[in-house]
Amino acid sequence: MSQVATGQPASFHASYSGALIVTPINTDILFAPHQDFQPVLSGSIEYSFPRSDRLGYEFSAGYYPYGDRSEAIAQFGLRRFFHSRAPIGSYWEMVTQGGVVQGPNLTGAAEPLFGLGLRLGSMRTTRFGDFAFEYGGGPTLVLTGGETQLRANFFFGLGWMLGHEVAIEQ
Repeated sequence: MSQVATGQPASFHASYSGALIVTPINTDILFAPHQDFQPVLSGSIEYSFPRSDRLGYEFSAGYYPYGDRSEAIAQFGLRRFFHSRAPIGSYWEMVTQGGVVQGPNLTGAAEPLFGLGLRLGSMRTTRFGDFAFEYGGGPTLVLTGGETQLRANFFFGLGWMLGHEVAIEQ
């Protein structure tokens, strides 16, 4: 009688040290103090990296040209990933924003902008190397020009995962 020994198949676990995402699509819906839909093709760039297997940081900056004004914003976010595959996967994040608002094309008098927000998002990698995409949205409370605004932000971006490593686990 012969016995066959079976082993557990090896599994591959990919990890990344961060992500660099360019976000050309940012859309705002302004709810208060008045309603407005503000579709935006913008130029922003984000660098995000994991702090632990479930926490990460996000730094971004962008230029957002609207019809009546332009905004230049820097943002910092603290991300909490739903699974331990950071920076890939679904997350929620708390963000703080700071920047300036000026007339169209950053002309005219500058007014400061400060915002706090909460977002749900997802960052995914594709089968094409380290190519990645990110999407999400959420509410942001913005103070600018002595006015408090409640906005819903939606975004979509493309980019690359950085520091790719593959581990074989038995």
